[in-house]
Amino acid sequence: MTRTAVTVGIILMLALAPIVGVVGAESTQDGENDASSYGAEYEIGDNVSVWDRSILPLRANTSDGQTVVSSQEPFVRSPGNPEVDVHRDELAVFGTGEAVELEFDSVSQRADTTQYDGDDVKVIVGTLDEGTALSTFDQMPSVSDLNENASFTQEAETTIADGKFADDVTYTPDAPGAHVVLVTTSDEDGGLAVDEDGNLEPQGPSTIIGVEGLFVQDSASSVDAPSSVEPGENATFEDVDTGFETNGEVAHTIVLYDESTIETNPVTINLTDSLDANLSMDDVVVEQPIGTVEGVVTVGETITGNETNRTPFDEVIDLVVGDLNDSDTVDLGDDVLNASATMVVANDSDETIDVATLEEWPEKEYRWLHVASTTDQVATSTGTLDVEEEDESGGGGGGIPIAPPSPDPDPEPEPEPEPGENATFDVKKTTLSDTEIEAGESVDVKAIVENVGDVSGTFTAELIVDGEVVDEQDVDVDAGESETVTFTRAFDSPGAYSIAVNDASAGELVVTERPPAEFEVTDATLSDTEIEAGKSVDVTATVENVGDQLGTFTAELIVDGEVVGEQSVTIGTGAEKTVTFTRQFEEAGEYEIEVSGTSAGTLTVTGEDGGDGLPGFGAPMAIAAIAAALLALRTRSD
Repeated sequence: MTRTAVTVGIILMLALAPIVGVVGAESTQDGENDASSYGAEYEIGDNVSVWDRSILPLRANTSDGQTVVSSQEPFVRSPGNPEVDVHRDELAVFGTGEAVELEFDSVSQRADTTQYDGDDVKVIVGTLDEGTALSTFDQMPSVSDLNENASFTQEAETTIADGKFADDVTYTPDAPGAHVVLVTTSDEDGGLAVDEDGNLEPQGPSTIIGVEGLFVQDSASSVDAPSSVEPGENATFEDVDTGFETNGEVAHTIVLYDESTIETNPVTINLTDSLDANLSMDDVVVEQPIGTVEGVVTVGETITGNETNRTPFDEVIDLVVGDLNDSDTVDLGDDVLNASATMVVANDSDETIDVATLEEWPEKEYRWLHVASTTDQVATSTGTLDVEEEDESGGGGGGIPIAPPSPDPDPEPEPEPEPGENATFDVKKTTLSDTEIEAGESVDVKAIVENVGDVSGTFTAELIVDGEVVDEQDVDVDAGESETVTFTRAFDSPGAYSIAVNDASAGELVVTERPPAEFEVTDATLSDTEIEAGKSVDVTATVENVGDQLGTFTAELIVDGEVVGEQSVTIGTGAEKTVTFTRQFEEAGEYEIEVSGTSAGTLTVTGEDGGDGLPGFGAPMAIAAIAAALLALRTRSD
């Protein structure tokens, strides 16, 4: 955490490492991964596979975090596939003993979780061993690798319904450090289980369909931070205390940075090769639009940077993190991040740490982030302060007061600029949440609006589809600031659409026909193949959704070609359900039984049952008993 605190952008690369986590895995499908919403599953051990989109749907709710900061919004692009918004715009550090809500959802139509509807799933959490970081796994680990580096517990069991957890799922960490959360499918054999030693133990086929990394601290650090500082002066953070129970040295890092630059500069992870078993980190290039850090980075007594205090972003990464990889993994842009950081090794409590600012920094709100660490402990905290010139108005010293000069009579006030008079706007980084959807679905269109003028103003953002304005939003943007606008638009008709926000193209959106749900009925069986007249038989069958959409199927019970019963079931893509009919047969004979055209076999009904006799007596015995009773009555009347 100390390292990632200083290089705010690099957090994304570490947090998103699982997106290329199928490296070294064996594909369970033939050929390369395609652009469908289902993706591919890769084997990582006997009976255990991982869904290649598993990093997308599972999220820890950052509102439960003790320390929460904005991150660069990440996108992932791979050959033959559209750019996918990962929807991870905040990073959090959570606290021990505090419940964390876990959410599972189709954040992208490229990661359709409804295909697992009806599946039972387990939520398994691993606590990484001391000294093991999430970045240890530069490729998708095998089950044995996971067991060697973490201890696991099963936290919950639930079902997937409408692509989400059917029940509320939370995790309360009881130890600090790095944790990994897995969501795995389960079958009647138990799927992926956890043994008494905390190891993962495959007991039956299972697929890991959700992966999330958490970092946990015992408690937040305590920092007395200034509320404001003048440009060019040091921001002094006093009484820096971690609460660590240690007599040793503690490494402190405080970074002060322009958070709006982070929020308005998305980062793109490019996979230069197909997402398959041969993918390596050499095939990953991160498009980082921030190319330069303008500020002062102090490591102990050492100040890095040149005479202009401008440091290439990759040099800051190398300084704090070291060479991330032997290959060129970061492609830097031209944007500038105003940020300074100070790293010191000091005593645990009551430390004072200065972080420099520059005179040329714009006056605005900046975020500070404190990270303290020992060999086995981490504590963080965050807040904001204003970089602004001090108001120099005020009284003088002692002695004889000097009367202020008389004001000019009726001075002419300087005209206030009208809002937007000199505001100039630029629309940057316009993106689609998906470039291909099905008819009836919606797409998010995002754009970053930057005010490059010298006064605040209001910009009217227009969503344009095939040259026609279909929606608009007004957004207020301060001078030198940026704001993100989001349009959500549903498309009901198939076709190709050109999407733009004002004059900035977002690309082409392809809307395809929504394929109908398709079902297969199999395994139709009878509870008995021979019964007596008047008895009932159960007819069961398995209905599987083999199509591409959630759908409802009406199963029909057919006896000798005639529909005698119906039952409707709603089934997710790739899921199956069992239907059961109970039918009574009054007359003897042989009957051909089917469920929606799938034969369940021949049912033989024996004997006759009029329903008025005593149990165990047939019709002749019943008639004889009635005749005997009538004869007795006649004899008695005589």
